[in-house]
Amino acid sequence: MYWGIARYGILVVVGCLIGWTTNGWRLNASIASLRASYAEESTRVLVEVRNREKSLIEASERTRKDRDAKVKNLNGRLNAALSELQQRPSRSVNSPTDTASCSGATGANLSKEDAEFLVRESTRADTVVEQLNYCIAQYQSLTK
Repeated sequence: MYWGIARYGILVVVGCLIGWTTNGWRLNASIASLRASYAEESTRVLVEVRNREKSLIEASERTRKDRDAKVKNLNGRLNAALSELQQRPSRSVNSPTDTASCSGATGANLSKEDAEFLVRESTRADTVVEQLNYCIAQYQSLTK
């Protein structure tokens, strides 16, 4: 009678060991499958991110080149305006209270120094505006 119970006990223990081992194999296979799918997905995401990065860099370079061309154009216009202003007469030595020489506010009678200052200041302001537009374009391209 004890031998019958012992046989059934041994069969239960052997069955549990077989079940445990089989379950471990299934679990290992499941983990290997998950690792493989994770590796595939991470590779796909990495390629996608790299492509996005390349497109952002290319867009940034195009925007930077456009900004540089506009600033170069502004500097060219500044140089042309300054060379034209060389023909103007210099500031007169009249007293600051002498308003008889002021014939209007068109800027046609500005002295060379005053006109150069205004041209340089307007070019500087235009350059700052271009740089601001560049920053805005960069920000908008990154937040899309």
